[in-house]
Amino acid sequence: MKELIQNTYIKIFKKLIGALVLCSLFIVSVSAQNPVLKQHKNGKYGYQKVDGKWFVRPKWEDAREFVEGKAAVKKGGKWGFLDKNGDKWIKPTYYKVRDFSSGFAAVKPNKNWEYITYTGVVAFSYSMDFDEIIWAGDFHNEVALIRASKFRDKEAKYYSLIDKKGKFIKEFIVSIGDWENERCLISFLSDQTFAKGNTYYVYINNRGEDITPRCGKPFKLGKENVLVENWFGYKMCLDSTGSPIAGSVSKFVDIGKGVSLGFHRYNKTDITYALNKKLQVIVPESTYSKLEFFNATTLLSIDKSTELNQLWSLDGKLLLSSELELIKRGNLLLYKRKGAYGVVDLNLKEVLPPIIENIDIQSSEVILFKKGGKWGIWDNNLKEIISPQYENLVASSENPSFFVFSQQGKKGIINKANKELVTAKYDNISPVSSKPGIFEISENNKINWINTSDKKLLKSNFDAINYDYINDGLLKVQIKDNWGISDLRGQLIVPSNYYKVEFAKPIIIAQDVFKKTVIFDKKGKKISEIDRLNYLFSPKNKLLLLEDDISFKDNIYVIMDTDKQSYSISSHCNNLNANSIKKIEWVNDSIVRLSEESSKGGFYYFDVYKGFLGQKCDTTTRTTSNLFSNKVFGFLRAMTIIPLIVDGFRGKKYDPYANVTTKTKTEISCSAAKYREAGDFFLGRALVKVNHPHDYRKSVYGYINTEGKQVIPTIYLSAKAFSEGLAAVQDPKTEKWGYLNPKGELIIDFQFKEGASFKDGKARVKGEDGIKFLIDSKGEKL
Repeated sequence: MKELIQNTYIKIFKKLIGALVLCSLFIVSVSAQNPVLKQHKNGKYGYQKVDGKWFVRPKWEDAREFVEGKAAVKKGGKWGFLDKNGDKWIKPTYYKVRDFSSGFAAVKPNKNWEYITYTGVVAFSYSMDFDEIIWAGDFHNEVALIRASKFRDKEAKYYSLIDKKGKFIKEFIVSIGDWENERCLISFLSDQTFAKGNTYYVYINNRGEDITPRCGKPFKLGKENVLVENWFGYKMCLDSTGSPIAGSVSKFVDIGKGVSLGFHRYNKTDITYALNKKLQVIVPESTYSKLEFFNATTLLSIDKSTELNQLWSLDGKLLLSSELELIKRGNLLLYKRKGAYGVVDLNLKEVLPPIIENIDIQSSEVILFKKGGKWGIWDNNLKEIISPQYENLVASSENPSFFVFSQQGKKGIINKANKELVTAKYDNISPVSSKPGIFEISENNKINWINTSDKKLLKSNFDAINYDYINDGLLKVQIKDNWGISDLRGQLIVPSNYYKVEFAKPIIIAQDVFKKTVIFDKKGKKISEIDRLNYLFSPKNKLLLLEDDISFKDNIYVIMDTDKQSYSISSHCNNLNANSIKKIEWVNDSIVRLSEESSKGGFYYFDVYKGFLGQKCDTTTRTTSNLFSNKVFGFLRAMTIIPLIVDGFRGKKYDPYANVTTKTKTEISCSAAKYREAGDFFLGRALVKVNHPHDYRKSVYGYINTEGKQVIPTIYLSAKAFSEGLAAVQDPKTEKWGYLNPKGELIIDFQFKEGASFKDGKARVKGEDGIKFLIDSKGEKL
C-alpha cells in the first residue's frame, strides 16, 4: 500500500513538471513576439498580447505595427514612436513619419524631411542645401532615396540617392525598382555631354554602387547571366555581378534549345557568335554566313573568311571542321579536309579518313567518288556498289539507274550492277531530257539517239538538235548550216533549208535566205509564203506580219488567224505617222499599242480587224466618242481605269498617268493625270500611287475599284497588289507591315519589318529580329 501511494505521487509530480515546462515555453514564445496592433471600440488604437490582454492600452489616434522594435503612433495630430516594451517612446512631434529601416526613420517636423535614430536624435538634415525635401524614402541597408526641391525648384521631378551619413551618391534618378538579392534597377538622366538628356538604366548594390554598365533599356538581372542594351542599340552579355562576358552586339536572336546568336559590326564587318542559356560563348566571334542548329545537340557554323563548315557541341567544343558543306547520306556525313573527303557517322565518329579525291552528288540515288585516280559508286549509305575503275562517271538525273562512263577517251553506258550496256565507243553521250532511257550520242560529229540496248532511234544523223519543242513532239534540227523541223523518229517534216525556224502552236514559221517567210502546219504542210520577214505574236498566237522595219509604212499590214489559218489585209492606219512609231506591242488578241519615238509622245491603239481606235490623250479634258467599242473596251488591264501617257513630264504637279473612266458603253473621257502609277486589278482592286501630301519626294499608296472609286485610302508608305484575298501594306506611323482584305480591314496586324504577297496560302515576312519566316493567312508563324 505504501509503495502504491509513493508511485502515485511520483506520477503526479512528473505531470506537474511537464506542465510547468510547457507553460514556460509558451511564456517565452509569447514574450518573443511583438505585441499585436488592435483598435478598441472607442476608436483608439493599442497593442495586445497573445492572450488578448492589453500590453499598451488603446489611447492612440492612429498606430502602425512594430518594425525594428519601434511602432509609429499618433496623438494630438502628430506622430511619434513607441518601443516594443511599451515604456520608452519618442514624443509625437512630427507631422509625418516613415517606419524605421536599417536604424533610421524619415520624419517631417516641419516643411523639411529629416532622418532620426532609434533614440530620436536627428542623424542629418538638408536645410542648408535645399529649400525643401518633399519626399524621403526608407533605407535599404546603406542607401535611401529622397526627392528634394533644390534652388526653389518646387517641381522636384527627380530623385537622389543618399548614404547613412546623408551624403549624396547619385542624382537625377527617374525611377527605382524593387530590391532583390541586395540589388535594384534604377534609371538616370545622363549628365554626359554625348548623351545628355537620355535615360539610362543600371543595377546598384545596397551601397549605391553600379554593378552593371549603364544601358539604354530596362532589363532584369537574373541569377546567372543577362543581356543589356545601351542608348545606341548595342547589347552586351553580363554575368550576375554585371561583368561583361561577351562583346557588344547590335542584334541578339534566340534560335532555340537555349542557344542565342549575337551580331555586331567591327570595321564594317558583321561579326557573329553563339551563346548558351547562361550566355557563355560557345561559338567564338567570326564572320559567319551561317550559324544554326545542325541537330538537337550540335551547332553548324560557316565562316565567310575561311569558308569552313564547323560543328560545335553546346558546351563550346569544336567537333568537326570541313572545307565543304557537310553532306548527309543516311546515318553518315561526308566532309572535306585538306582537299580530300572523309566520312563520319552522326556521332562524328570516323568511318573513313579523308582519302577520297573527289565526289559527285548530283544524283539523289547514289554518290560517285574518285579514289586512286579512278571513279566508283557508293549507295546513299556510302556502301561501295561499283569499285573505282573508270576514267570518269556521270550519273543521269533523268535515268537514275544508268551511268555514262569513260574509258580511253570514249564513252559508254553501265547500270548499277556494273553491267556494260553500251560499250565505250562514242565521242559523247548525254541523257535526253524528259525521255528516260534515251541518250543523245555524238559520233564523227553527227548526232543521234540510242536506247540502253545501243539501238539508234532517229532515221537521220543531225549536226545539232534543239529540244525546245520536244514536248510538242517536234525537234528543231540542224543539217550543215541550215535548220528544219523533225518528229521524234527523226523524220523531217520541214526540210532543213532555212536559217531560222520557229514553232507557234499550231503553225511553224520558217525563213529562208531570200527574206521570205514560209508558214507550215504541224504536219509539215506548207500553208503560205509571204514576202515579209518581221512578225509579232499576240498572246494567244494570232500572228501579226509587218514590213521589214516593223512599222506601218504605206499603212498596210497583214494579219493571220493561226487557228483558222486565214488572212486579212488592212490599210486602216490612217492618221498615224509611221516613221514616228518606235515600239509595237500586243494588248490582247485584237488590240495593238504603238509608242511614239518622241519623248513627249503617247500611245496609239487600234484593232487589227477594225482599224484605228484612238490617238494619244493630252492634258486637256475632253470626251472622245466611239474611241472604244463596247466589245473591246477594257482591253487594258481588264479594267475601266486605263493609264495613258499624258503629254510628257511637265513639272512636279503633273503625273505621268491619266485617269480614264467610262461615260457610256461606247464613250470614255480623258481627264488630267491623277495617279503616279496604277497597277493591275486583282479581286476588283488596283494598287495606285500618289504624291505624299506633305513631302513631294515621297509617295503613298492605296487601292481603287473597277469603277475608279477610291475604296482604300492612299495613306500607306508602301503596298503590294492583292493576292489570295490579302494585300501587304506598310503602316505610315510604325513603318511596320500588315495585311488588308479587299474591304480595307486590317486582318493581320502591323508587326513585320517586311511583308511579301501571299502564294499558296503562305507569305514570307521579316520579324523584328531580322529573321525571315513564313506565315499563314491568319498571321500565324509556320
